[in-house]
Amino acid sequence: GRRFDQANIDSYNRELTQEWERIRDFIVLHYYRSGREDCAFWRNCRSLRIPDSLAERIELYEGTGRIRPRPGELFTDLSWFYIFDGLGTRAATCDPLVEVIPPAKLNEILTSLMLVYVAVLLLSYLVHGPWRDPQGFNFPQSRQFTESALYPMLISGTRLNASFLLSLAAIAVGYLFLNRSFLGFQMRVAGQADAAARYAGFDARRMVWLGLLIGGATAGLAGVGEVAGPIGQLLPSVSPGYGFAAIIVAFVGRLHPVGILLASLLMSLLYLGGEAAQMGLNLPSAITGLFQGMLLFFLLGSDVFINYQLKLVRASAPAPVAPLGATS
Repeated sequence: GRRFDQANIDSYNRELTQEWERIRDFIVLHYYRSGREDCAFWRNCRSLRIPDSLAERIELYEGTGRIRPRPGELFTDLSWFYIFDGLGTRAATCDPLVEVIPPAKLNEILTSLMLVYVAVLLLSYLVHGPWRDPQGFNFPQSRQFTESALYPMLISGTRLNASFLLSLAAIAVGYLFLNRSFLGFQMRVAGQADAAARYAGFDARRMVWLGLLIGGATAGLAGVGEVAGPIGQLLPSVSPGYGFAAIIVAFVGRLHPVGILLASLLMSLLYLGGEAAQMGLNLPSAITGLFQGMLLFFLLGSDVFINYQLKLVRASAPAPVAPLGATS
């Protein structure tokens, strides 16, 4: 049989031991910070002598809010956030790196994307705490919505419900707002040329806030269509990443309401094609994200060639240099 050298054996055993210790820490944390005192078992768990690696991780999170997961770790930083938040462990302050970034250099898209984690943690708190189903066998989920709280189905036997009609109405309202209102004109100018908006007397900052509020409202409407539609209850993982996919949809649709409608249909085909590739070709689940990333990459690449003219310039030969001491 094939023989492995001792260096590979030692490296594998070392990585396996480290991964086992991280899994151990994740499990021990559940018992150590449970907060339960209804029996002697849980009271003894609170007085456990925990491993040094877990104590360092708890101290780091409580002091700075940082997790620092290792590359390839089974439990990601979001998993640790969930368990710390669910067990009532709070950070005393934010990551110190946040305080050294000037607000003027913060990008609106990136900072608003960071609020996704705030919303995810808020949802996790609700389904682990006040909104958790008391008859749900301790699973983090809300009660099943009643029939009156669900969207009516448009076609029986399918997942198509009344939220589809609301989506079409939102597209129509968005088109009228952007193309037939002065406020929508101000928003388009502020988004395309901030300096031109200021020169025209438009409040660019106000337009940014207005765009964030409208975008958040429409995203919430889409989330309600998912929760009050096929799911029927709140879960910690309601969305498989639709919000991030919506950024690609907006770019593909060229920020036009009708274009976004067509781009969303294309994106849905990518989701369905990714699932079919997983089942038919035995490909990993990341294939859907790969398709989406390739679509955005080639779209942005085509924009570069459309908006910029690339020329191949041949470097000219350097001029001869006269030797030292030569006279003209």
